[in-house]
Formats: sequence, structure tokens, C-alpha cells
Amino acid sequence: MPSMRQTIAAGLKGIPQLESAARHLKATVPYRYRLGRHFFEWYQRFKEAETWSPEQTDAYQQQQLVRLLQKLKLRHPTYREMLKGHDAAHAAAHLDSVFPVQTRSGFRNIPSRPELASSLSPASTSGTTGNALQFFHDADDNQREWAAICHQWRRIGYDPITSWRAEFRGLVPDGRIVQKFPEYNMLRCSILDLGPESVRHYADACRHNRVAFLHGYPSALDLLARTCVREGIRFEGIRGIMLASEMVYPHQTEMIEQAFPGARLIAHYGNAERVALGAWCETERTYHMLPLYSRIEVEEDGSLIGTNLFNAVNPFIRYQMSDRIRVADRKVCPACGRYADPLVLTVDGRAEDYLYSPVRGWIPPAIITYPLKHLRVVREIQLVQREKNAVELRYCTGDNADGAAEIADIAAGLQSILAGVSIVPVQHESLSRGGTGKFRWIQSELDQRLDA
Repeated sequence: MPSMRQTIAAGLKGIPQLESAARHLKATVPYRYRLGRHFFEWYQRFKEAETWSPEQTDAYQQQQLVRLLQKLKLRHPTYREMLKGHDAAHAAAHLDSVFPVQTRSGFRNIPSRPELASSLSPASTSGTTGNALQFFHDADDNQREWAAICHQWRRIGYDPITSWRAEFRGLVPDGRIVQKFPEYNMLRCSILDLGPESVRHYADACRHNRVAFLHGYPSALDLLARTCVREGIRFEGIRGIMLASEMVYPHQTEMIEQAFPGARLIAHYGNAERVALGAWCETERTYHMLPLYSRIEVEEDGSLIGTNLFNAVNPFIRYQMSDRIRVADRKVCPACGRYADPLVLTVDGRAEDYLYSPVRGWIPPAIITYPLKHLRVVREIQLVQREKNAVELRYCTGDNADGAAEIADIAAGLQSILAGVSIVPVQHESLSRGGTGKFRWIQSELDQRLDA
């Protein structure tokens, strides 16, 4: 059952005036109290854990894993069967022999247990594989998640209580290019509008609200930076930039650093399943994965297998990500001396391209995922662009199901993002993959020189 607060929030949704009034009313409560007690407990714990020995860290992981498995054995039929003949402590110590690697398709076959949470927080993967996954977290876990992210951002000076940030990720309502969230100390700027006039407006909005940090998709911030450099636009007082949700390329960081001299950059790697989270060190660009956040295994081919230590509603135990990582042969960072398990040199994997709109220019790949988040009949999607005014929408369905209605909705969503582009649906029995098995969900054959 939804709480009274959730019911009221749902009633306000979709009424812009009431939503805005509710935000400003909520913002009158000091942010320290809005963050919640669990946030500060975890924020402090993540900091303290940086001084723990490897033995202390491993002991904590095992303790939390035992608690999770005890709960699952008691109340989740699927995992009760898996744990038959094992007590939780033995299973936690021999996780790889008790639990097989969990794939996305296998996860879909395991039922949710919403009664194991006090309240639910719906989540989904981004859809970058063309096949988004829907699931739940316990709503109480959201404070831990935000604390983990803010803990990493403090490496570049971000303060979760006092710092204002501008997000270049997600969507803003139609007819607006900046949306203000005073209750979160945040602005959201449209990444579909990165022309000179809009970017000047963003710079003014950031200055007016004393924004000191930018947060967004690397591809979107790269486009923003290119406009700033080309047009001579300056954002005043930007101290740090947080990159997220996409792979980071050197040409992007070079352009961002040129547009925002003096700003410190940090990239963090995470996922909706919450099976791995890490961010760049302060002193060099290697990812410190947080061992208090999850348990990580790395296969010989670089496959990342993660275990969420807290989700009993939709358990992710030895869950295989589509990404590949390259790890250091040590677990102590030579630059800062902190323990990281693992210490990740590079995150490889998802092959992404930009799509082009004659009206809006180059569109970052992460924003294209929004119409793909709620697939039901359609199993996989691939977008192919050979001409500037047309995109082929390739798709396949499961069990010969009729996906025409769903594809029509997806095409309409893509059309709203890719203004001036015709969307051409084409059904396939299966979609091709590269020689390594990697699935390229966007294939662009256009000239990728962004200033062309």
C-alpha cells in the first residue's frame, strides 16, 4: 500500500503549478533534515571505511551478506530452494559455489517479494541494451544510495547540504529548458537544447542560483563545452564537474576542461541494479569501487559480476553486467594509498553513438533511452542512422508476439526527441551482434565530427 505521502505526491504530479508550490514548500525545510538520518549515518560510514583494513572490509561484507541470505532463506521461496542444505554463513563464504551467475534473462524469472520491504522504490535499467529491466528497491535504501554518490563527489569538494548543482541529464517539461528543484539544490537543463542562445541562458541561471557543480552525461557536457568554446560563453564559479551514466572518452574530458578551466572532474560508474559503484580517485583517473556498497567479482575476460548486499525484494546475487572492466593487479591505490576492491583502471563495454536531428543537432545516447524504459512485448531494439533525416527502428518480439502498438509508442517518443527525423520501424527475428558478442544498440553511419 502506498503511504499517505506517496499518495499526495502522486496527486500533485502532472499539475505544474502545484508541483512547483510543493517543491518550494519542501525547500523551506532545512536540507539537513530532508536528507534523512540514514543518509548521514552512511555518509559518515563510507568516510570511516576508507581507513579500514582489508580484513575489516571483508568482514563487513560477509556480515551484511549473511543478513541478506538469512532474510531470503526465511521469506523468499526461490532462494530458500537455492539455499537448501546451506546455512547463511556457509553460503556467504562460498557464494560462487552456491549461486550460479545470474543473467538478465534469468533475473526475469525470479519473482519479486514486495512484502520484504517497508515501502517500495521502482527502478529500471536505462534501456541501453534495447531491453530495459524493471524491478524494485526498498525505499529506505535510497538514502544509502545518495550517501554513496555524495561520498564520492566530496573528493572534488561537493557538499550535499550547501552545494548547488546543474544537471545536464534527464528530460525537462515541454516548453521549458531549465527546471528548478529548490528542494534538492538543483537545476536541470535541457540537453536537447544546446545551441548558443540556450547555453547563455543556462550560464545566467547557474550564476543566479550560485551553481558551483555540473552533473551530467559526458556526451551532453561535451556538447555544452563545444558550444561554450565556439561561442565564447563562460560559466562563472564552476568548481567541479561530475560525469555519469556513459563511458568517458579523452576527447570529451579535454573539451570540458578547455571550457571550464580550473574545474575538477570526477566520473562515477554505477548502475540501477546497485551491484557496483565506484568513482575516480582525487589524484588519478582510476575508479575506486566501494566495498561497503556491494561485492564484486571480475572474470578473466573482464566481466563484472556484482552482488547487491541489501536488496531482498529483487535480489541481485552474482549478477552479470554487460560491461567489461580492466582492473589493477593491486587493491591499494598507489596515488592516494586507499584500499579499493577492485581498483578499476578502465570501464569498457557499451558501444554508443550519437544520433543526429536536423533541428537539434547531435543527440547524446543516454537521452535516447527514455522511450525504451517500459518494454513489454518488444524484446530488443536497435537504432540505425544512415541519413540525417531518417532512423531505422529495428526490433524483435518474443514468441512471435505483435509489437506494433508498443513500437508505435516508442516511435512517437523517439520522434519527440529526434525532431525532424522520420522513424522507420522494421521487425526482425533477431538482431545482430559484433564479433565479441557486444550489442550495439545505436549504429550511426553519419560523419561524427560534431562541429560539421
